[in-house]
Amino acid sequence: MSKLLDDANLIQEECLGRIDSTDELKSLRPRFHMASPCGWINDPNGLSFFNGRLHLFFQYHPYSNRWGPMHWGHAMSEDFLHWNFLPVAMAPDSEADADGCFSGTAIEDDGKHVIVYTGVIEGNTIQNQSIAIGDGVEYKKFDGNPVITAANIPFEYDKAHFRDPKLWKENGLYYVAAVIKTDDGSGALLIFKSENLRNWEFVSVADRSSCRLGMMWECPDLFSLDGEDVIIISPQEMKEDLEQGWHDGNNSVFMIGKLDRSTWKFNRKIVKQIDFGIDFYAPETTLLPDGRRIMVGWMHRWEGFSTPDDYPWSGMMTLPRELKIKNGKLYQHPVKELDSMRCNPIKGKAVLESEKETALEGVNGRFFDLELKMKDVGKNSGILDIKIACDDVHCCDLMIDFENLEISFDRSKSGTRKDCESFRRFRFELPVDGMFDLRMVCDISSAEVFVSDGEYAFTNVFYAPKDATEIRFVTSENLSFDYNFYTLV
Repeated sequence: MSKLLDDANLIQEECLGRIDSTDELKSLRPRFHMASPCGWINDPNGLSFFNGRLHLFFQYHPYSNRWGPMHWGHAMSEDFLHWNFLPVAMAPDSEADADGCFSGTAIEDDGKHVIVYTGVIEGNTIQNQSIAIGDGVEYKKFDGNPVITAANIPFEYDKAHFRDPKLWKENGLYYVAAVIKTDDGSGALLIFKSENLRNWEFVSVADRSSCRLGMMWECPDLFSLDGEDVIIISPQEMKEDLEQGWHDGNNSVFMIGKLDRSTWKFNRKIVKQIDFGIDFYAPETTLLPDGRRIMVGWMHRWEGFSTPDDYPWSGMMTLPRELKIKNGKLYQHPVKELDSMRCNPIKGKAVLESEKETALEGVNGRFFDLELKMKDVGKNSGILDIKIACDDVHCCDLMIDFENLEISFDRSKSGTRKDCESFRRFRFELPVDGMFDLRMVCDISSAEVFVSDGEYAFTNVFYAPKDATEIRFVTSENLSFDYNFYTLV
């Protein structure tokens, strides 16, 4: 073990000990989301099922709650909700990754845990792909790293932008899909293959932006689901298009189509936003032994730093979400294991008078799962404002505007002292049968919202005072809905 890895583990242990011995810090930690053990985290990495448990690695800078030289942190879960932190898996301690161990993926292969990741060198001006193999706790990098470099790519590209490998095994061969910045300044997805993980051959340019779907692409994922081939990509420098569902800056999209195994070209049929919220990026998926495809995303954002300065950690991940494709649409649901945390169920029918703020008995808190269903919804249903994390001064507003078919989240009154984006909205379609359903899962400082049986996802982080626990409802028209409310413990 290198000194850099020893130092990172020492810092992590000290920080976790300080949090565990401080009631105030413990009370601010998410209850059922994987949050940084200390310091900064961003992209989920190496999401994989290994030795009977779910492993989640992550981009990690344990020395401060700001981005810095990237390590790989490591956590493990048996129920997908509660996480045990393991020793830091990798530090930038070799010639192939001296300036950072950037994002990558992992698979179980012949009883070993195989990681492929991006190593950064020469002051972040060159990115290549490297391999590490471990036993679920300790990981050893290949002596011959990097294993995929510019020498494997038969054309010119920006060598500072070749990263985020997705690893899988198919018909006895290993494959990697990774992203580059091409000569037009935008992203493309390349595929490579290998018989032994060490020697790699270029296969194809599977797809590319051509400056039409953002610029540089990041964090690719490629898999089959419900009879369709799916690519997930996170394009940078998108321009807002409310009709298409894009917002300015970094987005994460899914593309449904067909990967031609004879040419290794991807033919797109559908391109859509994965999550419309302020705080969602760089998702990664894995296949569970029971056949479920689950996804985890980074629940934070590059464009604005919202973490309070006195937190010794910054960044967390979404709940693992099960993915399904129905009628050409991607649906997302929190993993079913979340149901085991539900307690104190409250079921009822809310009857709201227009312009009157209403609280429902027993419906409050910062750790909850709220489901509501409305019948006969149309454009004359007005606006429903669900206010969460409220006290006399603070609140966050989730607003469903049935007239304009927009859903928005506003955290400007949450109490943040940061000058960062506080408002986001997206367009939705009403179901043909007039039934509207919504589910909101809240964990101290985050709200993950799923609309129309998970057709739309909307993830937003907020740092309201922990004692702001009231939930209120306001509507512009007389409305009623059925609801189920659960406290999550």
